[in-house]
Amino acid sequence: MKIKRIKKNLFILRFINVINKLPKSTKKHPLYITLTILASSIIELIGIAILIPLILLLLEDNYIQNHSFILNIYNFFNFKSEQNFTISILVIVFFTTLLKSIISVYLNGKQNTLALFIQSQISNNILKNYLNKNILEVKIKNSNRAIWEINILPLHFTRFFLIPLTILINELIITLIITITLLLYKPKIILLLLAVILPITVTFYRLTKNKIQHYQKQQAIIAPKINALTQQSIFGHNDITITNTIDYYLRTFDKNIKKSIYYNSKLFTLMQVPSKITELAIISSMILLVIVAITTSIEKEAVLMFLGVFALAAFKLAPSFNKITSSIMSIKSYQYTLSFLSQALNDVSNNSNEEIVKEKKIQFNKSLKINNLNFRYKRGPYILKNISFSIQKGETIGIIGKTGSGKSTLMNILLGLFDFSEGEILIDNEKLTKATLKSWHSKIGYVQQNVFMLDATIKENIAFGIETEKIDLIKLEKVIEDSNLTDLIESLPLGIETKVGELGTLISGGQKQRIGIARSLYSEAEILFFDEATSSLDNETEMQITKTLDRLSKSNSKLTIIVIAHRYSTLENCNRIIELKDGRINAIKTYKDLTE
Repeated sequence: MKIKRIKKNLFILRFINVINKLPKSTKKHPLYITLTILASSIIELIGIAILIPLILLLLEDNYIQNHSFILNIYNFFNFKSEQNFTISILVIVFFTTLLKSIISVYLNGKQNTLALFIQSQISNNILKNYLNKNILEVKIKNSNRAIWEINILPLHFTRFFLIPLTILINELIITLIITITLLLYKPKIILLLLAVILPITVTFYRLTKNKIQHYQKQQAIIAPKINALTQQSIFGHNDITITNTIDYYLRTFDKNIKKSIYYNSKLFTLMQVPSKITELAIISSMILLVIVAITTSIEKEAVLMFLGVFALAAFKLAPSFNKITSSIMSIKSYQYTLSFLSQALNDVSNNSNEEIVKEKKIQFNKSLKINNLNFRYKRGPYILKNISFSIQKGETIGIIGKTGSGKSTLMNILLGLFDFSEGEILIDNEKLTKATLKSWHSKIGYVQQNVFMLDATIKENIAFGIETEKIDLIKLEKVIEDSNLTDLIESLPLGIETKVGELGTLISGGQKQRIGIARSLYSEAEILFFDEATSSLDNETEMQITKTLDRLSKSNSKLTIIVIAHRYSTLENCNRIIELKDGRINAIKTYKDLTE
């Protein structure tokens, strides 16, 4: 009993914690949802309040003469017959119910819109949190887990927890008020209904809640496996084909899909059972009442009135009971989202609580200086040790060294992707800090070994992050020429509108590098970083890229280029070459020194 109470309290605390940590733009949305629930409940109750008395009146003999209020309405509108009056009342009932239904649908739509807006804002905030993280923190996180936290977790929370919670509250209010009203009017009806529906609902819930939670837990385990297999099959296509493991991937995928279908089927079936059982119980009760009326001396009129009210009450309450059961099952199945979402929003909250740094503009007109730079990952050994050198604007600098010498780490620090605690980087004697980082990034172009390609056109990949209609075509043409892409584009039937495929699978490595160069030039970068950009290219393509870089440096004396490379040939046009060894600067050489 104590464990159950602790679990219940944890559930409430986690829910409150999640609500408190919602983005500011959605803080009031749970209140708005509550107000729409109350409005929806009131509308439903008005519909019932109109319908039940009218049905009772219509079932009563000589109902017009027996009620002075009804008789006054009858005489005021000068009705000629009881039949016409009854039909008019039924028409009014129909249009009242229609209006009530339209308003209810609108309010339900409003509830869903508000809930789904919360989902979108949670996703946006978690994604923003990831994008603002240090690159090292992002790399630690599994990509499938990150995608799940950004897209799937908020979806499960809103669609299968928050919305069912609003439905549960709504139906509980309606059920409670109908129950109290019927208890005051005719207790026997509500007692019969509760005797029919409640035991079935409670018994079904108690018997199936553990199964439903088990099925949902299994689905949560299987879904990431299916996603991972899909991702591996697409991006590992070459390896899968060459290693003859296609059958293995198909078997594994098929096995997991079948498990997913099995658990989904069980879940859907269990969710549909309560409504069918309740319907059968209500029909059975009505049949039993009719049999009792036929076989006893009870007046048929009284039985007919009782049946009418019973059927109407059942018509309103049975769906509510079913929705309550389904909502509770969904909430129980997806309450796990609270702990994960609470943690994810904690990360967002912690980042947003960090001191807001006012951005500061910097200029790069003279030099880039690195003074006494040391770097290590957390408490590990130092990877860079006492690095100091300077680069003058317009220079082409090479960085070489064996694997593990610290080349890429140094590059990432210069790019502002890694934080460093010891030493300093000066741009025109202005320190590179969080305040100046955004300004520094606006001056940088970065071409790595595997240039990231959008699944879009060449034009969109060059004008990276720019809306299509805002792309400057004159500027685009210039950077295409400068990056030596003209011949390629002229050879393509669709030219710059040619799709490059996902991650650039439809173009060669050399073409990716040129698009990367063009992208940097389009962003008007003042300093280009090349991180092993030509290491996977053949000699001829590498030579073409090297010539392109040489032409760029000569045509633009203010363009600074920093190149990390394994091959000496890539560094032929460098003014100086910095050699790293065991995290230290071993020597500063010229290309002639390397080749002698």
